[in-house]
Amino acid sequence: MTATKDPIRHNPTSPVDGLPVDVGTIRTTVDRALQQGPAPERDDLVLLEQLLRGHIQLLLPLGEQAVEQLDRRTVEYVGQRQALNIARYRVGKRLCYDRATAHTHVRLLAQDCRGLLRYATGGGQ
Repeated sequence: MTATKDPIRHNPTSPVDGLPVDVGTIRTTVDRALQQGPAPERDDLVLLEQLLRGHIQLLLPLGEQAVEQLDRRTVEYVGQRQALNIARYRVGKRLCYDRATAHTHVRLLAQDCRGLLRYATGGGQ
């Protein structure tokens, strides 16, 4: 019996395989999504959500690789695994039509992205 591999980590046809991580672009997107003030217009929220979704899909394999190096019996492993699972869950959720709810969703994606970005820069979570 063969073990089923996680499609995020082991899909050879993943659209993000081999793509470089542009840390500056990702940080700019995250900063824009986390700006204080009134909720952006719907079109801006849609764009930010799409950008963040792509960034998260690019960064998740880096997070997976780093977390799998940890001892599974530790609190650190459990916490980082949970953060990855939450990011994967949120990236799968569609943007709500309600502007305030959509704004909250985009901000949560940005926070997930910021956490995942630490893996790309060698900082862990």
